[in-house]
Amino acid sequence: MPFLCAMQKSQVGTIEIQPYEGIPNSYIQETYVSLLKVYPKVIINKPIELPLCGCVNGRYRADTLMKYLRKMVSPSNIIIGLTDKDITCPKGKIKDWGIFGYGDCPGNVCVASSYRLNKNNKSTQLYKTAVHEIGHNFGLDHCPNTGCLMSDAKGKNTMDKENSFCASCTKYLLKKNWKL
Repeated sequence: MPFLCAMQKSQVGTIEIQPYEGIPNSYIQETYVSLLKVYPKVIINKPIELPLCGCVNGRYRADTLMKYLRKMVSPSNIIIGLTDKDITCPKGKIKDWGIFGYGDCPGNVCVASSYRLNKNNKSTQLYKTAVHEIGHNFGLDHCPNTGCLMSDAKGKNTMDKENSFCASCTKYLLKKNWKL
């Protein structure tokens, strides 16, 4: 049984990809094509500028980016912001912990960054980050199963070892209209 957040997202219409200016189009396209393989309705919005209010020392606060995205999304959709800039969130005593992505659990807003991903396969790893954060939006918490796309990175890039959802997470997402 997957670990679930307090409330689960019941019905989602569309997953919106919201690119921020500067992210390579190839990363956006691979994320789009890959998401379409697992979810029936995905769209790409026009790129937007990163909000300056979220930038501290060249790093962007994920919570600020998400606050900005919340104003743009319909309650029935999920929106994921994609950037190539460094994003952070607080972790314990660390005010700006560098992260791959961040998402409400449950909710309808998340962000993912290619900044900390491996140079050789950034676009594939960005998709894995995106699908992980969208999984949080649908109500999944981090999974204890090694190799599951919902497992916790614990500060390391483990995405080359994560290729699919475990049986429990798959079962849960199938009930949420995913095509796995």
